[in-house]
Parts: sequence; C-alpha cells; structure tokens
Amino acid sequence: MKKFLFVTWVLAVASCNPADRKTGTDYRRYDPFPLEVPEQNSLMASWEKKAVFETLVIDDMEHDAGWEVRGIGEMSYTEERAKDGSRSLRFMTSLRDEDYYRKNRSKWDSFNGGQGGSSSLSLRFSKPQDWSGYNRLSFWVYVHPTSMPAYSFNININNDGFVPGATTSRRDHFIHDLKPGEWNHVMFEFPHLPRNKVTVFTINQILRGHNPEEEGIVTYDFDKIEIQRVEADQYEGWNVAPGKFSFSHTGYRPGDNKTAFAGAGAGSDFQIIDPGNNVVYNGSVRTIETMNGTFRLIDFSDLRTEGTYRIRSGSLESNPFPIGENIWLGPVFNAINFFFCERCGFNVPGVHLECHKDWQGFRGDERKIINGGWHDAGDLSQGYWRTAMAVFAMLNNLDALVQKKTDPELSDRIRNEAAWGLDWLLKTRFGDGYHMSWALGRIYTDNKIGTIDDMVSEAQNVPWENFLAAAVLGRCAEAFKKFNPDLAERAFIAATEDWEAAIASRAAWDLAEYREASWGVTSSVILNRITGEDKYKKQALQLAELLIKCQEQSFIEGIPITGYFYTTSERRQVIHNYHAAFEEAPLIALSHLCNAYPDDGKWMDWYGAAVLHSEFFMKRGSAIAAPYDLLPNSVWNRREIMAEKDEKLRADLLRQFNDGTHLSDEYVLRTFPIYFNDLFHGNTNINLSSAWALAEASRLRKDKAGMEIAGKQLQWVLGANPFSQSLMYGTGYDFAPHFAYCLKNLVGALPVGMDCMSGDEPFWSGTNTATYKEIWVEPVSRFLGAVSVFANYADPASNGDRGKVWFSTETQRSENGEIELTVSISGKGKHKIGIRTFNAVADKTEHEAVLSGNKPVVLKVRLTDIDPEKPWVTVIMADNDPGLSSEVVGSFVEPTF
Repeated sequence: MKKFLFVTWVLAVASCNPADRKTGTDYRRYDPFPLEVPEQNSLMASWEKKAVFETLVIDDMEHDAGWEVRGIGEMSYTEERAKDGSRSLRFMTSLRDEDYYRKNRSKWDSFNGGQGGSSSLSLRFSKPQDWSGYNRLSFWVYVHPTSMPAYSFNININNDGFVPGATTSRRDHFIHDLKPGEWNHVMFEFPHLPRNKVTVFTINQILRGHNPEEEGIVTYDFDKIEIQRVEADQYEGWNVAPGKFSFSHTGYRPGDNKTAFAGAGAGSDFQIIDPGNNVVYNGSVRTIETMNGTFRLIDFSDLRTEGTYRIRSGSLESNPFPIGENIWLGPVFNAINFFFCERCGFNVPGVHLECHKDWQGFRGDERKIINGGWHDAGDLSQGYWRTAMAVFAMLNNLDALVQKKTDPELSDRIRNEAAWGLDWLLKTRFGDGYHMSWALGRIYTDNKIGTIDDMVSEAQNVPWENFLAAAVLGRCAEAFKKFNPDLAERAFIAATEDWEAAIASRAAWDLAEYREASWGVTSSVILNRITGEDKYKKQALQLAELLIKCQEQSFIEGIPITGYFYTTSERRQVIHNYHAAFEEAPLIALSHLCNAYPDDGKWMDWYGAAVLHSEFFMKRGSAIAAPYDLLPNSVWNRREIMAEKDEKLRADLLRQFNDGTHLSDEYVLRTFPIYFNDLFHGNTNINLSSAWALAEASRLRKDKAGMEIAGKQLQWVLGANPFSQSLMYGTGYDFAPHFAYCLKNLVGALPVGMDCMSGDEPFWSGTNTATYKEIWVEPVSRFLGAVSVFANYADPASNGDRGKVWFSTETQRSENGEIELTVSISGKGKHKIGIRTFNAVADKTEHEAVLSGNKPVVLKVRLTDIDPEKPWVTVIMADNDPGLSSEVVGSFVEPTF
C-alpha cells in the first residue's frame, strides 16, 4: 500500500474494502499548496483492483501492425524496453508547432489562442473489429522523463456507422497525470460506447506548447494493448450502484439529517461502527418509493457524537466518514488549493512554470500584459466574470471565518488567493468600463513579446460585468481595508468607476438583462453601504423593479411551477442553462435588498420574489429528482423545441423534452439541461449555482427545509449520488480523472459536471472529455458560494435561540378563497407587530403586542384579494426587524408529480 499523505480537510473515505483506505481527523492541519493527491482513494485505484474475466490482445507490439503517424510526430519500434515481450512502439513529438501558429492568426495577426495543433498515432484495422464482448481498454505507456511537470494525451475509438448527436458520448478520452520514468497502466471502461465495428484506434497528442525553460518534446513507449471484460461500473440511472452506499464522503455535522442509500448487497438492517468496529448506532433499512424507483434508505440522524464512522449493512461496508462541526472546511481548503494551482503567471510547483508573460490585451493604442489571475478551466483561457465570481465566493467564506474568529491560517490562505484574483481584476481594466472580458488561450508560450505565438485579445465593455466588478471590488474594499489599505482604496475607486460605466451604458434603464439587474442591485447596495450616498440606493431600487419584471410569478396555463426567471425584463425567453449558469445572481440581489432596506415599501415584493423562486421553483421542482432532491434546471415549452429548424436535431430535442416531467401537454420540467450538441454538456456547475441561490433564499427566509435541500446538492457532489463517486478531485472516494489537458488533475477541482443522455437521469461514464468532465473555475466558485451560506447557517429554532419574540401560525382557507391566519406571539416586552403580504390584502397590518413571557398573544388576520393563479406570502415581523419574523406561504395550485 502506498504511504498515505492526505490533504488536510479531505477525509479519506473508503471503498468496498475500507481497510485499504485511511481517514484523518486532524481538522487543524493545513498542508502547503499544491496539495498531494490521495491516489489510493481514486477511481483509478479501484479499477486497478478489478478482476479481469477475459482478455483479447489488440497489439503486443511484437510485429509490425500498420501504425501510422499524422502531424509532426515520429514513430518507431524500440527494443530498449517493453512491458511484455521484446519491444514497444515509440512515439515522439514536439508540443510546439510554429507552422500551425502561422496558419491560425487572429485579425490582429497574433496566434488566435486556440488549440496548438495535434500529432497522432493510429492503427487502422483491415476489417471492422467487434469489441462488444469486452468493456475495458487496457494498455501500458512508458513516459520518457523531461523537465516538464505534466504529461497527457487522448485516445479515440472509431466505430463504423456511429452517428454523433446531441446526446451521444464523444469518442475521445483523455489520459492525464502520467508518471515519467515508469510504465503507466492506462484503463478505460467503455460499456456505454458502440464498439461492434471498430475500424481505427488512435492515440493523439494535443500540442499545448511549453514554457521556454522546458525541452518541449514528449516521448512515449506503448505496449500490450488489450481489450478486457471486467465488472464495469454503473454509469447511468438513479438507482444506487450495486455494492455501494450513496452517502456524503465529507461527512455530516452533528445536527444534520444523516441519510444514505444502499445498493444491492445491503441487508434489512444497518449498523454505524467506529474505528474499533464497535457498533455505536443501529437501525432498520427502510424501503421508499419515488417516481424514480425504489430506494433503500439508511437514516442515522440521531447519531450526534463527533467521530469517524462507517456504515455496515448485509455484505456491504462503507468507507470511513466523519461526524463533526467543521467538516466543510476540508472541501473549502481543497477548493482554494485548486485556485492556487490554476494561477496564471505564477510558478506552481509540479503544475507549470511562470507562464504567459507575453499575453496581451488592448484597447485602441493601449496594450497591457494580462497574465495573472487564474486559468479558466482545463485550458488556459481567462475571463473577467469567472475571476470576479471566484473572488466574491472566497470573500463570503472569509467573512464567515472572520466572524467566528477561528482558523486564522485558512483565513489567510483565502485572503491571499482572493488578493491574487483582485490584482488581475485591477490590472486588466482599461477605463471607461473596458476590461478583459474574455481571452482565449490554449497553449503555453515562449514568454517573449513579438514572436509567432503571441496571443492578443481586445478589451470589451460589458455592462453586467461592470456591475459585477463594482460589487466584487466594493466587497474587496471592505475586506482588505484592515490588511492592505492601499489595495482596498484602489478597489474602491475601481468599483465606483465600473459602476458609473455600467450606469452610463444605457440612456435610460427601462429594461435590463437579468444579470444586469441582479448585479446592478447588489453593487448599488454595497456601494450605498460603503459611501452612504443616496444615488446608489436610488439606483438599487430602480434596478430592483427591473429584476422583479424578469421573474415569472404566475402558474402560467395552470402548471404547478413558478418563480423562475426570464433572460430579460421583457420576459420573452425563459432562462435555460446548458453550461454556465447565474441562478444565484437574482437571489443574492434580493437578499441584499431585503437586508439593507427593511423599511422600504417594496420590501415585500423582493421577499416574495425570493419565496417564489425558492419555494415554487427550486424546492417544489426538486421533487422530480427524489430521493436525491436535485434542484431543477428549467421549465420548457414545446413551442421552443418545435421552433428548431434542423429536423434531426429537433427530433433529439423532442425526445429530451418528452423525457422531462410533464406539467401539462405543453410544458415539462427538467432536472438536467436539454442539450443542443455533444460538446457543451454537464450539470454540476448549474446545480451548484442553484444550490447557492437556494441557500441565499433559505437564509433570508430562515427556512431550514430549504437549507437542507441546498446541502443535499453539496453532498451529491461529494459522493451522495447513485455512483458513490466524489466529483471533487482528491476529495472523498472514487474521484474520477478530469479533463485537464493543459494542466493536470488538481485537488479541489470540480468538473462542469454530471451529464444526462436519456430519461432525465444522471450519466457519469468513464469517458474523460470536454466539457462535462472538464475542470472549470465556475463550479468551484459556485461550490464555495453555496457552502459559505450552508455551512455557516444556524437555524434559530434548532439552536433554541428564538430572540426576543417568536411566532407560531395556523391557516384555514374558506370556500371563497380567503385565508384566516391565526398568529400566536410569544416572548417578552412590548413589540410592534407588522403584517406584510404578497398577493394578498390583510385586514390588519399593525398590532401592538405586550408579552409577559407566560401566555402568548393570539392575533387573527384575514387575507383577501388573493389571485389564485399566484402563490401568496405573508410575513409577520416584530419591530421592523427581518430577524424577528415568520412567514406563511401558500398556493391554490398543487403539484401534479
């Protein structure tokens, strides 16, 4: 067994043989970045242990088989080494193709920033091969050592007659993190791929360039290419994989609901055992029925003692997991490591040298070097809103740590990483709202200005990004005021300038795109808080009206879902997220408004909008993904699908539409996106964006149930999914390799995410390719944003802290649609009780309650003028303090699913 060097805060969780994996409980040790990968907990380690039932040799390299080279590479057989037999196949190529750079120029005569070309090695079969009796490819590759820190390539299995579509798996599969100076075993499970007429097998090297200090030539020796039959992992569906538990690998807090689901092999009861194999809790495995099938539920919520445990049932035993108050700090720490490793223009040990010192941005005659910040994904691009969102999410976590006055080292790590991102945001501004919105970069360059590989991008003026920048820079001004006053002042000045530029981008703000309205509100509230200037509040209130106009607030055509948003205040197109997502933006804005201006006459409009989105879209919609309760992606109308002109694509879209949960003949609700091509796939970023939104709304509403559902999205990412795989690399168990071809797999990385190919069901195959398995800063930012709220939320009722006054309510609906509300008010002292309503009129709006602490005061309120096609909301608030409030929510339209 390999020595276990575990990244602090990631608790090594286990496999079907828990003794092979270790767990740590040292919650206060922070290893230096970059963090080491606990490889023994990876999916590849699990695959290596599988029994092989049957093998067919494709090429043992002992005889010439007809391999061909394409591109600038070279091929030869060598007897210098072999994994098996006497020789292997050697392939060598430079990672830099300057002829390709010359042929692919931008309109500014720079390299266009795309892929740097490729060089490949292919074996074409004389007749199609039937591989359908096998489900795994296996071969060995020896990597010749160089000064480069990372090695990767991809393979492609071409099957005759395969026709790609919007919901077919891509044929390219990427292999990363090859170790130089040794034989690497490459394994690829492919039960999901058509393979009955295999005609060509290709090994391809993307030419990603290299730093000038590196040799830049890779040499591989290949041997022993086989196909095998193994017991392949489950890759699709809601049911828990056989022999697995679906549970939170990062563990549970003492007060959390603690549930897991068991796959085949579990018994009728279960035990929770400690490291000494002592049973500390036992219970019955319950069978539950949902619209997605039958599930076996394990509930040990009553276990609140901190420690490390495993689940045992029947023949199954889980990997270890902790119960502890600070379990979420581990994934947060790993996420910060990911950003550290994605740094551009910085020597990241073992990842890359200082890079892109010749990357330029311009506006008119002004040019700047724009390296710094963080690379965007598996490639090396840069984006303004990506960086800004990351800084915003980091600062939210920093605020929580500072408020708790714990973990100063983690606080410093987060503050340093946020400052790195802030520096890039300031560095890449050109004034008047112009900044580096997007810079495409997929190669490492020679770091010399004026050579063939220079990449040049033009600055853009994007109003919503300027509003976002103003919000983020304003937050930075607050966060860094004590630690770096000069940096804080620069951030504040830039925030006000970007806000002014965004406002000036339109002669009149009578319509807005939802991100403009959302971040316009948030930035205005923040700057109003910092400066006290009324102009910011005035603009926040104006943009708030436009944000409300972006929302659907009725049960259109009687469907039981509402509260979702349109792309603009004109309400012509419902938001459909395919790849990127900004679900959190409106809820962050609404929360800022409600907290900043509780006395405003529009307060209930903002609060009601937050309730509608969280209660009647998010929470109600999560029921179609029971028992995991994944948040919904979007409402679709059949007309949108039938408008597609391409007949083949339209048929694929219609199938995906019909796979959704039908709300009526014309509307469906989807958990996963409807995809229009085979490239932009993946739902985890979208799901985490929604989790952040729901967490913000639940905190505002003091909604424990909503917060628990937000937490289930985080747990899904960390193993509580049907495949029992953690999606965060280097965290938890059976984490799969990610698509990171310009870098390497990084602890704390998250992919674009869980896919779907049919049935509106999760799909997570062994194929490692863009974009669904591509690392991306966005899902990590959304994870940080969601966890900053969820992990730091304390339910007042659960903690026994009800404040100075608290409420209990009962409702009764009359035949004429009126609502009688009975409010019991408890506490001490004299309080002004306000009744605020959304889509209702209350017969009383104020009441003075004198509380003795013994007997509650009972207040009767009648609600009338309720539009039955909309939800209604009532908030009972003491002393105009949202912290001393309770809500009552209802609707006359009930779910049909």
